Amino acid sequence: MVAEVARTALAAGSGGGQSAPGQEPPAGQTRPPSAPATCLQLQRANGSLADGVYQLAGLAEPVYCDFSHDGGGWTLLLTAASRAGWDRLNVRLRSADRPSLTDNYSILGRGDRLKAFGTGHRFAYRLEGQAQVDRRQWGGIWLAPRDYTFTPETDTQRDIALVKKFDSWTYGKPSLQKTMPWINVEDYLKGIPLLTTTLKASNDWWGTLLTDPATTSYQHSPWIHVGAPQSGTVLYWMREEVLP
Repeated sequence: MVAEVARTALAAGSGGGQSAPGQEPPAGQTRPPSAPATCLQLQRANGSLADGVYQLAGLAEPVYCDFSHDGGGWTLLLTAASRAGWDRLNVRLRSADRPSLTDNYSILGRGDRLKAFGTGHRFAYRLEGQAQVDRRQWGGIWLAPRDYTFTPETDTQRDIALVKKFDSWTYGKPSLQKTMPWINVEDYLKGIPLLTTTLKASNDWWGTLLTDPATTSYQHSPWIHVGAPQSGTVLYWMREEVLP
């Protein structure tokens, strides 16, 4: 697994006293307009970069960028390493100043801002289950309409396209279901699933990223019954463009 070493991301052509993105520029200077505001912009501006933590323009907190998988340019929105400490509010923002692949973390509430830097009609998101074992398992890559949000509170964002599948699984009960992950604020199934892909009509909670801390079954959420019934660590990524 890539070591999580904090790095400062340099803007394209930066130098000669220009500031790094996310830092205040020297006195008398302004931030260059090309300062990258997303991991994808950073990749395009600088070419080959190592995966890790970077400071981007316009965000107070650093982010974790994945440049080595699926074309690169991915920004980590959420790491669900355990059920401990989660609730309906911090699903959107938790430990935002400490991006991690191994500890609970969320900047899901920043996702729409990052998505807005893209062009075209769709953006991409990626889900990985059991990431504590290996990367790019039990999940996949989806495309979603540009006007969809990363913080929906219902299961109606269903016009999504699965373009790459990790491992062998099928939509439905009991598995991931065909809707973008949504935050359960209406006590569906007594509020047990906090962030889930389940469809309400299924009266089920398979395909759940985050579970209420009081729940004792599963480690830590029910994911895909055949192959990966235990979610393990779930990683949720976004890229504002379909292609890098």
